[in-house]
Amino acid sequence: MGKDYVFTGPEGGLLNLTYLREKIWYSTLTEAKVRRRTFYQMHHTFAAGENPKWLADTLEHKSTEILFDAYEKFIPRRTRMDGGALLSRMREESGCTPNPNELVTPQTSGIEGG
Repeated sequence: MGKDYVFTGPEGGLLNLTYLREKIWYSTLTEAKVRRRTFYQMHHTFAAGENPKWLADTLEHKSTEILFDAYEKFIPRRTRMDGGALLSRMREESGCTPNPNELVTPQTSGIEGG
């Protein structure tokens, strides 16, 4: 019994996804101190912090543009000061002191989360 299945339940036979999710998955996340998430949401976790070109190739996207279109809303803008890092670096290298009246304001892309 269960020899036709790659993943079987505790007593053989077809794996019960509700059992897996409720009894194994969520308790594993809790023990690992990882915020509760679905199986589907894990692909976002997989993508976090990886090289975009490598990810696009791994996910079989034709270009990184597809990757950014799909995941842009998940890419954090830590300061919400788009362009601020470049401006700061330019000021450092030029020796200029920052003028508080010339702060970069957050930009919106028109895309949800952007």
